[in-house]
Amino acid sequence: MTRVYRRGELWVLCGTWRGVCVAAALVLILLSACTTPTAPPLPSGGEADPTATERPDVDEPPTATREPATTRAPAEAGDASDESLAPEDFDAFVDQAHIDQIMRDPELVTEYGLSESLGMDNSQLTNLSDAYQLETYDLYAAQRATLLQFDRAALSLDRQLTYDLFLEDLDLHLAGKPYRFHDHPVRQVLGVHTQLLELMTDRQPMRSEKDAGDYVARLEGFPGKTADLVAWLEIQHAQGIVMPKFAINNVIWQLDQFARPAPEKTEVYTVFVDKLAEIDGIDADTRVSLEERALAAVRDQAQPAYRDLKAHFQSIRSDAPEEGGLTSAPDGAAAYAYALRYHTTTDLTAEEIHELGLGEVARIQAEMDDALDALGIPDGALSDRINQVAGRSGSVSGDEILETYAALIEDAGERLAPLFDTVPKSDVVMAAMDYPGAAYYVSPSLDGSRPGTFYAGVGGQAWLFSMPTLTYHEAIPGHHLQLALAQELDHLPTFRRISGYSAYAEGWALYAEQLAWEAGWYEDDAYGNIGRLQAELFRAARLVIDTGIHAQGWTRRQAIDYMVENVGRPEGMAAGEVERYILWPGQATSYKVGMLRLLDLRSQAEVALGDAFDIRDFHSQVLREGSLPLKILEDRLADWVDEG
Repeated sequence: MTRVYRRGELWVLCGTWRGVCVAAALVLILLSACTTPTAPPLPSGGEADPTATERPDVDEPPTATREPATTRAPAEAGDASDESLAPEDFDAFVDQAHIDQIMRDPELVTEYGLSESLGMDNSQLTNLSDAYQLETYDLYAAQRATLLQFDRAALSLDRQLTYDLFLEDLDLHLAGKPYRFHDHPVRQVLGVHTQLLELMTDRQPMRSEKDAGDYVARLEGFPGKTADLVAWLEIQHAQGIVMPKFAINNVIWQLDQFARPAPEKTEVYTVFVDKLAEIDGIDADTRVSLEERALAAVRDQAQPAYRDLKAHFQSIRSDAPEEGGLTSAPDGAAAYAYALRYHTTTDLTAEEIHELGLGEVARIQAEMDDALDALGIPDGALSDRINQVAGRSGSVSGDEILETYAALIEDAGERLAPLFDTVPKSDVVMAAMDYPGAAYYVSPSLDGSRPGTFYAGVGGQAWLFSMPTLTYHEAIPGHHLQLALAQELDHLPTFRRISGYSAYAEGWALYAEQLAWEAGWYEDDAYGNIGRLQAELFRAARLVIDTGIHAQGWTRRQAIDYMVENVGRPEGMAAGEVERYILWPGQATSYKVGMLRLLDLRSQAEVALGDAFDIRDFHSQVLREGSLPLKILEDRLADWVDEG
């Protein structure tokens, strides 16, 4: 018997998943969005309803603020001696180095639920100044110098892998130092300004009077954070890098959504009041005092800070180009090459990725055409044929959206045994958001205080033909299974349990979509299979469009037209996607690159092992070491195959 019930804004599904009572839900990542100081960011963007007519403004990802009181001064790279360090000191070095990194990002510490264990509170914001970022690069360089003092050959095989991963992380981040101003932290999708508000309302702890005081302190810290951010943006502007005009207009609109309402109507205040009311042991006078402090912080500090950020973008709007993309940016070609390496963890060039995308688009379109013909849907524009599928399959809205996803997740959980030996113990819950068609996943906190969360848009209708694939991508067997399981790998150091590579994480989630089809989960759902094919086609088109924009000089209009004509996405949805790619170079290529590499590695293992191949063993090998760069994953699987 499965029960679905509402708990605040979280919808929780309780059922039996291989003997474990789990709460299941809608999920997506980014990495991401989910950006850590020790690994490339997991896209948080999420996948959107392929037939939605309104464009969701997804506002979520990483964070930043003022310098934390507990921040350690970075060591100088030259401080390390030339003498080798003892192998028995390696684990302690890696653990402390990772702690030193994440303590520089207090908002990330809150996201992970590590504040108490690190002796920190949740009152600080992450410093976004360039000086602070340069200190962090110095820290990476110093840690790299120390790492190289360990004799890799003297370490155990497991520690050699940790050595390789930590070195890869450090090198990848240090290589990005010259291109840090090619990033757009205040972007319309997963921007710092929206991520900060989401942190406050969704993940800032509110379980005690101390937590309430920390909440207010963070609101009071908004002016310092935005001042550092504006100073960083001014350096970027001076280097000739400015977001395109459409993005600036969208960001200004988003800033107004927080800066304009009456302070008492803002979500950061209403959520604070509601959560404060649920805390036991606070007397009435203290409660009133905290509410007054929070209201004053919103009115006098947080909202003015966002108005200052808006003023900056208004001041540079006249310098903004009509088009975006790195082809017109200073040193744009080198910056894009780095972005592709960062997000795909490969050495694939823009041209190679573009050609790969064109081939995949043609292949999937042919398969999709056959599937549509089998359903008796007449030839025509792909968007028209998809609309017919949507109409035939039907839709749900409001609470029915969450209930439908919950049922899909429970069904998926019951089908896992033939495919996986191990599944995570952590719960996954569903959280509603207003944006139609949008979805994303956030990993559980390490302290167990927050489960994995699948955010799903309930502000419009959800088409039934697209819902199974989104479920398999975001929840089970996609992001939640992989990310929550990684956090439970107690034999790994913490940095390997929580670090993430976009090509691995998004590649796995896209692989999970195909795995469900291969396992027969779409046998009685021909319309759902069309949703799967369109979702894969969408990711293949990303390879073409992202490289077209940033390496071939495609215009926004050209990219939108390609998406509409070749994927069947509505104009508004296509525009939102293209604008995301313009502002987040390379990230969109990670999905298909990662999926194709996983499928290729599985095929190689099947051929090499023959009848001895077991899909459950293969998945265990892929998942047992946490998130890995694709080349290191390839080497690990080759060793497994060689061992028979």
